[in-house]
Amino acid sequence: MNMLLLCGHGSPVLPQHSLGEPEVYAARLHQLLESSSEAWVVWNPLISHLSKEIITQLDQFLDTDQVLPGTHVLSIHPDHYLKNVDSLPQGIPLVWRKTYLLETIQKWPSSPLPSALYLPFAWLPQSSMTTQLLPSFQLEERRTSKRRGYRPLVLLIDPHQLTSIVPIIERTRPWVQPSISLGVSLPTDNSHPEISILMSIYQMHSSLGWAVRSVLAQDYSNFEFLIGDDGSDDGSSQLPILSSDARIQLHVFPTNRGKASVMNDLLSVARGNYILELDGDDWLAPEALTTLAAAMRAVPEAAIATGTCGLWQGTRHLGPLQRGVSPYRGHHTDAHSAVPLVPRMYRADLLRGLGGWPQAPGDFGRVFEDIAVCEALLAEHPEVAVAAETVYHRVLRPASVSQRAGELYPAWRELHAGH
Repeated sequence: MNMLLLCGHGSPVLPQHSLGEPEVYAARLHQLLESSSEAWVVWNPLISHLSKEIITQLDQFLDTDQVLPGTHVLSIHPDHYLKNVDSLPQGIPLVWRKTYLLETIQKWPSSPLPSALYLPFAWLPQSSMTTQLLPSFQLEERRTSKRRGYRPLVLLIDPHQLTSIVPIIERTRPWVQPSISLGVSLPTDNSHPEISILMSIYQMHSSLGWAVRSVLAQDYSNFEFLIGDDGSDDGSSQLPILSSDARIQLHVFPTNRGKASVMNDLLSVARGNYILELDGDDWLAPEALTTLAAAMRAVPEAAIATGTCGLWQGTRHLGPLQRGVSPYRGHHTDAHSAVPLVPRMYRADLLRGLGGWPQAPGDFGRVFEDIAVCEALLAEHPEVAVAAETVYHRVLRPASVSQRAGELYPAWRELHAGH
């Protein structure tokens, strides 16, 4: 056997706990590759199980000269797992030429990812001509097997969540240097952006990079991206990607004042006709700006546009895991549960007419500003512009401010009702 097994049956251990730190994971993988003598590597952290039969078939494939000249990666055809195969143009990478993988890791500039699970897609060759799809027989179950539930290859996650992440990686490659834009062309004149994306961050070093990368992957270019760092001390404002595009404007505030204060400061300098909120834990689908702006133009009386939201659960080791979608079903509030409208694009002049995001007194001054601003706008402009497409991905984390503040909601609601 002339291949190193780094996933599946009998493979060396690449600790799962390091998946949450792509740089650490990549360094460990590099060490394993340097100490090996094999020419090919079977590796993909997405794969939790690879049967002996599949490994044998892969070995035979490599030994029978079926690999095309110049091929660096052998991939699984995505239609084994997905209906929407267009989002994975080079398939799911599985077998790598070791020299190519080593060289790629050494040159990798640590571009932001939700977790190391997606490194294979970040390291695919720029040219699809050097990626070869494996024949389908290599993934079929052996019909002669009598083992109940026998599966030749098992993925660690639902493969459908790849369609929400891989297109962003594809649209922002290559990320050569922090001073070079991520491959998304700027408009010739960005002095009058139609959309201002506003983001308030506090201690978001681990997730911010991916949120920013999703903005730079947009298929719509006439925007500005205003980020307000609300007194972070974890290095959030030093991320290299923040200096990768001229449309990003970073505002660093020395003390922590709360999201509403930061958003109002950013609103005062925003130039767009529309304002889109984006949290540093979340990310946008590549078509988000195009879709939401079109919805807003189609309903000129609307103050707010929204769409379908993908729901994800934040995990420490595997990154966000998809839990479903939440389409718009009307904006409803009650006395016991805080459910904000997500996503939220505002008409800038109407938002300014309200004075921006309301700031409640005392302990309530840092929570539920999203619910308050939506209720105020909808009270005067009840029509909502709605896009059916999934345009926003929201990550739920137990430690987030919105999740921890849930017990304050009934008291806030009572206070808010009195104003």
